[in-house]
Amino acid sequence: MKDVEIVSEDQWHADWRQERRLTLLFEPSIKEDAWCGPLVEEFWLPHWQNRLDFVTQAADFCADEDEHKLRDLDNIVIQRRGGNAELEGSAFDLRELNEARELGLQHYSSHSPIFADIRLTAITFDHLREQLQAAVIDKPEADRVLLACGFLAGDVAIPRPRPVKPHQKLSNTISIARKTPRIWFEIARASETKSRWVPLEMKTLGRWMAIER
Repeated sequence: MKDVEIVSEDQWHADWRQERRLTLLFEPSIKEDAWCGPLVEEFWLPHWQNRLDFVTQAADFCADEDEHKLRDLDNIVIQRRGGNAELEGSAFDLRELNEARELGLQHYSSHSPIFADIRLTAITFDHLREQLQAAVIDKPEADRVLLACGFLAGDVAIPRPRPVKPHQKLSNTISIARKTPRIWFEIARASETKSRWVPLEMKTLGRWMAIER
C-alpha cells in the first residue's frame, strides 16, 4: 500500500496556494459498482457543465459565464485502486476520442468526446469519499455540491471537444496520462442559478492535498 499523507489547507506550503493546476470541476455522485467497486462519477443530469482548465481554486471557474459553450468533459470516473494496482499510485488519464459518440438510434455527438479516467490509491479515495458524503449530508436542499480535483501538469495542451461528423476519424487527438503523487482537492457548495454553464458563486467547504510516497 502507498504511504499517503492528507495535508489540510492550513498546512500547505506558501507556493502551493499560487499554483495553477489542471483541474476538473463537476457535480459528483458516489456509486458502488459490482465489478469496479466504489466510484465517484458525474451526477446524472448535472445542473452545471463539467469543466477542465488551469485554475488555482474552484472559484476561478466562475469567471467564465458563457452559457453557449460545450461542456469540457463528457464522462468522468474516479475509481479506487486495489490489490497490486495500489502500488502504482494515483493517476489521471484525460483523452479525446477520435470519433463521435453514438447516442443511440443512429444519433451521434456533434463534437469529439473528452473522457476523464482517474484512479486513486485506497487512502486518497476513501478520504475523498468521506468528505463528499459529509458535504452532501450537511448541504441545504437547494444547493449543489461540486468537486474540483487537479494536479500540476506543466505547459500542456488540454483536450478540447472538436466538431466531428458521424463515422469520421479525427487525427492528432490530445491525451494526458500522468501519475499524480500530489493531488489537489476542493469541495464547494453552490446555489442553483439560471446559468447552465457555471454557478455564479461558490462556498468552499474544504481543500486538501493528497501526497503519495
